[in-house]
Amino acid sequence: MTTGNQFNSSQLSTLQLFINAANTALSEGDYQGVTDALAQYYSYQADLGRGYASLALQVVTDTGFDGYVANSVLEQLGGSAITPEVQASLMLSLANSDIQVMQNNGGFWPTMENIEDYHADDYQVASIPLDAWGGADLAAAGDNWGAGYLTPAEIGDGAHSAAYSTLSLNDILANGEALGTAALSAVANGYTPSFNDIQEGFDVLGEVVLATGAD
Repeated sequence: MTTGNQFNSSQLSTLQLFINAANTALSEGDYQGVTDALAQYYSYQADLGRGYASLALQVVTDTGFDGYVANSVLEQLGGSAITPEVQASLMLSLANSDIQVMQNNGGFWPTMENIEDYHADDYQVASIPLDAWGGADLAAAGDNWGAGYLTPAEIGDGAHSAAYSTLSLNDILANGEALGTAALSAVANGYTPSFNDIQEGFDVLGEVVLATGAD
């Protein structure tokens, strides 16, 4: 049984099995196997109430408005470096970091700040620019990038990772432009943004305006 924002040892063991399956698939060059295993990893958590898992599930399966936008931003700003192998490896690294946070903290779900921290670390290890993460602009602005998915417990005290304070003006503009392009493409492909997605769009625009000093 899940207690609030905490998984018990049995649930963590189940999650580790999904991670192990993804690790095996990656070692065999089975990138679809990685996706399938990570879909189980996040789906299991989403069914137990973890908000971030519902968002991450869309990203790893490349489904829904938010999944489409996140992957489009990664491809736009990561460029030719984002091969199927690199993308599968990145997704798995993020999931490994995710479960490590929970294993190191008694099963408590990672906070918004935890998630920002491990995205910054794993993108750096993969030599992918930090602005290629869809949440980068809002993290830099100290805003909630969770598109309405994160629960109050996951938002925590509202703290953000210091890693995003290093984003340059060009990084912020690139992320904002990529998000806008991705959102328009998502709508053109039949995806419908939620109210929270639209609100985030305005938040990103506001961040870009502040960064440039535009009137």
